[in-house]
Amino acid sequence: MKRSDYLDTLRGHSREEIAEAFSAAQHKEASPTPSVDPPKAAREPDRAKATVAEIEIHQPGGSTARFLIRLTEINKTGLGFLHGGYLHAGSRCRVTVMTQKGGRVTIPGVVQHGRCIRGRIHCFDVQFGASDDPDGGAHS
Repeated sequence: MKRSDYLDTLRGHSREEIAEAFSAAQHKEASPTPSVDPPKAAREPDRAKATVAEIEIHQPGGSTARFLIRLTEINKTGLGFLHGGYLHAGSRCRVTVMTQKGGRVTIPGVVQHGRCIRGRIHCFDVQFGASDDPDGGAHS
């Protein structure tokens, strides 16, 4: 799929708003005004823009939606991301991220929970491993 097939729900927000939300998500705060100085990467609006990934959400009603998301963190067990709307906890998903070598990997997971950061901007967590794929694994 092409990137244009994915809806960017943060598109109407300024780089500064996304950077503030990124900083708030990194500090696990509901307010975009952290009480400590955020790390340099979180203060740079381009950092928030550069961490874009693709997510395909399988909605509880059976429909599928595709979005561009801004990653706030990623590790072996899951990831955190910013999104400009609400997602249901328990929704199955497939996240496609770029590797350091320029390849693409798609990883199945489940939306765990989310919280409103500011306005329509929400931060969600995904746990990797839940899959509706017969082989249950990641795809390159």
